[in-house]
Amino acid sequence: MSDADLSAADPRLEVRRASKTFAGRTVLREADLKVMPGQMHGIVGQNGSGKSTLAKVIIGYHSPDPGIEIAVDGEDLAMPVRLRDLRAAGVGIVHQDLGLIESGTVIENVRIAALKGSGPWRRVRWSREAEEARVALDRLGFRRDLRTVVKDLAPADRARVAIARAIQEHEPGHGVLIFDESTRALPADALEDFYETVHQLLADGTAVVSIGHRLGEILEHCDLVTVLRDGRVVAEGIPTEGVSEGDLAARMLGHDLVHLSFVEGRRQVGASRIAIEGLVGGGVERPFDVEVGHGEVLGLTGLPGSGFESVPYLLAGAEPARGTLAIDGHRRDLARSSLRQLVGAGVVLVPENRPLEGLALNHTVVENVSLPWMDRRGKPWATGRRWQLDEVRELIDRLGIVPPDPSELVGKLSGGNQQKVLLGKWLLGDTRLLLLHEPTQAVDVQARQDILRAIHDIAERGASVVIASTEPEDLVTICDRVLHFREGAVSEEIAAPFDAAQIIGATYSTEAKSRPSATFRNDKQGAIQ
Repeated sequence: MSDADLSAADPRLEVRRASKTFAGRTVLREADLKVMPGQMHGIVGQNGSGKSTLAKVIIGYHSPDPGIEIAVDGEDLAMPVRLRDLRAAGVGIVHQDLGLIESGTVIENVRIAALKGSGPWRRVRWSREAEEARVALDRLGFRRDLRTVVKDLAPADRARVAIARAIQEHEPGHGVLIFDESTRALPADALEDFYETVHQLLADGTAVVSIGHRLGEILEHCDLVTVLRDGRVVAEGIPTEGVSEGDLAARMLGHDLVHLSFVEGRRQVGASRIAIEGLVGGGVERPFDVEVGHGEVLGLTGLPGSGFESVPYLLAGAEPARGTLAIDGHRRDLARSSLRQLVGAGVVLVPENRPLEGLALNHTVVENVSLPWMDRRGKPWATGRRWQLDEVRELIDRLGIVPPDPSELVGKLSGGNQQKVLLGKWLLGDTRLLLLHEPTQAVDVQARQDILRAIHDIAERGASVVIASTEPEDLVTICDRVLHFREGAVSEEIAAPFDAAQIIGATYSTEAKSRPSATFRNDKQGAIQ
């Protein structure tokens, strides 16, 4: 669409004076948003800033406070928003986990909310449903059989199924598609296909709203960006051209971004404390051997599926493994060691999937943090409420958990604060080996800083740390060295001084595929300021 056509067109989506109050607390206040046809409009902000609340108000998941107006293609929607009105107007949403039913087929996932029964028994004619689904899927370049089970699809095709479900009632050239952290569910090698699909929709005139934490991704793909802070829009519709991640972060935080950096001489990497020999299992196909020093932070990275992401789970006893793990000279056969035994030896895991594998969302902060230590700190006749509250309050203050209430349900916390709780519960014990998988995924700028600082503090107290991550900036900030994985084995060791470009190059360059393994001396020491 030309600039002249764009200026004459009605906004594809316009939101005016959107507010939302929960139990007397206003979390979104007088927010405006305007998205034009064929534009991709980013929304960023820290956890708790109101960006996801805004999306849920638009789609009718939350009933807004009085005074809001929402218009699609110049036509006001009746308040409160009804699902059938949204579908008729062509507004769809793709959630952060894509919202797919793993055991269902492609056709079932696409048509689940739009199935049309006929006759007295409301019988579903699957041939007709297949025709409806195929129209949407063809727009996105999906070529698989509609009877394929979703769990058997490649990540890029899974995303196409989720998008097809959201746009199936859109007329080409119309509609609004909202992505709420949708790329979080995709590995890095699927992002190119994902954005090719999105740009096909934009070229037809569909408008896209992208809510995210990855500022570089927002700036690369969005035309405009709106920034929220503390429930208010602090920058509306800024053109992304010429804007840096630091500029956005400063607007999100209300001050310039404080860069975390190492300072020579504070955190000392000592003699080897951890020795891993012959580790095999999961995606690790060739025996993995490495030693990790006292107070050292070792990074693992690579393309998804290359094996690096399996290492924390294999070492923690969460997945079947072969090999040995020696802690301070005491060797353990991983094939015969349970998760409970390894926790008792000081090996703790912070998994990527915190809702399913790390936290009890329907329990409080104090219950989540205290649970692993009940048998050591409590008594047979009482759990000891005093020590729980004292230590959890100290953790809340230390990690900046918001709200600072030990009795708050973890499920009500933002993603960044949930991650702080998950990390914090392991700070109470004698951690000797801390294992982390994507510890800053889908958290905001401030939470990322708090989490990396806490990891550094654990290492400074003498623990050995292994962090598996696809975030180059995290690895540069916190790690003493990084092992790059390819096809189930270490392909390269990168030692200080290094930068994000080296990690990205090792992961994505063609040369890296045939580059021989190299070993570098580790001489990086220091601490985060």
